[in-house]
Amino acid sequence: MNQQTLISQNDAKYKNARLSLLLIVLFSVVNVFSMTFGDTYFLFSAFLPQILVMVGLELTYEAGDNLYMIVAMVIAVISIVPYLLCWIFSKKRVGWMIAALVFFILDSLLFVESLIAMLSAGEFSFILDLLFRIWALGSIIMGVVYGVRAKKEAKEKKDAPVEEVQDEYISDIQRTITVVRKKSFVGSAVPIVCYVNGKAVCALKNGETQTFQIDERAVQMSGALSNGLGVGDIDIPAGTTNLTYEMVMKMGFSSNYVVFTPIQG
Repeated sequence: MNQQTLISQNDAKYKNARLSLLLIVLFSVVNVFSMTFGDTYFLFSAFLPQILVMVGLELTYEAGDNLYMIVAMVIAVISIVPYLLCWIFSKKRVGWMIAALVFFILDSLLFVESLIAMLSAGEFSFILDLLFRIWALGSIIMGVVYGVRAKKEAKEKKDAPVEEVQDEYISDIQRTITVVRKKSFVGSAVPIVCYVNGKAVCALKNGETQTFQIDERAVQMSGALSNGLGVGDIDIPAGTTNLTYEMVMKMGFSSNYVVFTPIQG
């Protein structure tokens, strides 16, 4: 796997982690209003805003004054702002994703404290919340990991001496490659773009088959959704002819990825 592909993979997985962070922001805001004006809440959100809303509702009930509820809602929304800022600025600086991780860890400690109290009282309804929180925390952690990797590899690529690339895909056509995109629900709405040594050669919709030609040298074929996510690759040996590969998008823990499988025939 070449460095360009590694950077693309890390960038794609970092984008997925930022998407998870955005979902936390959105669901947290929705929960502030759904808990205030209803009796429902969504998983995959920060816990502190929920606590603030519950305190506001309790004070409103005891004092009979809606001012407590309004103040609690405002403070709850303000408590979500740091996550929003982390999402906005993490696009270019991984340090903001690290900050989001710190905020979510502190929020999780508050959740665990409440969870222990609930379990001690024989209440197990928060178990599902715990599972979703673990998933969200893992997603942010992996986002930090992939963000740091992408930044490091981009710096190494920038500092590396410029060399003439000798194995680029060229137009001396001598053999045929067939790619069959297997039907899959994952990424089905977006075409997968096939690359040979980093240059796009075709784009396949779900269930589609395409054929293209390359020279006899060993090359690397990679694939990614047209939106830049879900990178995967395979090395094609030199000299082999009439090769067919099945390509499918699969779902991973923190991101989707493309898998190539040679088809004998």
